[in-house]
Amino acid sequence: PNTELTALRQSIHNLTGLHYLAWLGYRLNYGQDEQFISRLNMSKVWANVIRDISYVRKVIADRKTIHSPVSIYRELKDRALEAVEVATALQPKDSYENKMMERYLNEWRNQRPILTSHHLIQLGVPKGPELGKVRQALVESHLEKGKVTVKDEEAIVSEALENLKQK
Repeated sequence: PNTELTALRQSIHNLTGLHYLAWLGYRLNYGQDEQFISRLNMSKVWANVIRDISYVRKVIADRKTIHSPVSIYRELKDRALEAVEVATALQPKDSYENKMMERYLNEWRNQRPILTSHHLIQLGVPKGPELGKVRQALVESHLEKGKVTVKDEEAIVSEALENLKQK
């Protein structure tokens, strides 16, 4: 029996075709991923999963990134969930990398600020990219500090607004 496939089945409760695709792409070397995508004339979604599994492997191997919740969040938040789940499942169960990736999947990727976008706009944050940047700063403050209050978030928003005025 294939131990990787067993690990996938034990770790991921609802395996989909995209999980199996990520598993196929997991062992591809640099450059092979693009050949694989081209040969199979993959859809955009499939191609993204293949590219993302390769990227996630690099993130896991980077000891600087894997030590920081904020770094992990920044690197993985826009990656295909299936790629992240597969890469996590294929790490040795008791490894540091597996523990950090499991925390990302179970805690950090779902982190949300206390203040909603509506609140931020009421506080004076302009709609558009600035709103996204402020929300990102709020999420990262939760990841860095753990317990963050509404007052803490309001202070971050005030600082962000001051920085916007200076530009």
